[in-house]
Amino acid sequence: MSDAAWHTLTRVLPTRPRTDRRSRSERHLLEGIIHIACTRQAWTRLPSALGPFITCRQRYLTWHADGTLERICRATLPEQDKRWQQHLTDYLHSPQGRQPSKPGPTAGGTP
Repeated sequence: MSDAAWHTLTRVLPTRPRTDRRSRSERHLLEGIIHIACTRQAWTRLPSALGPFITCRQRYLTWHADGTLERICRATLPEQDKRWQQHLTDYLHSPQGRQPSKPGPTAGGTP
């Protein structure tokens, strides 16, 4: 993700409370989410250099639920960032990207 894209996207991200002590930067987490969207790998295969997969997955679920990822997909970004932006858009609307965080009950009523 380019610096210019990041500058644009900071305007669509939710604000964090001052008491929030998250150790990972929002940019770092977004880069992990983009990696998953572009590669379609399982979250557990997220390279460790991009942070803990659990943290990235939770932020993905939060941002998916609150509309942040849709705003990221609609933002006007530099040409060099449009490819990953399209991958993210496709991922959000795919069955893989719409998975709930926890499995739901099966037809037999048990998880």
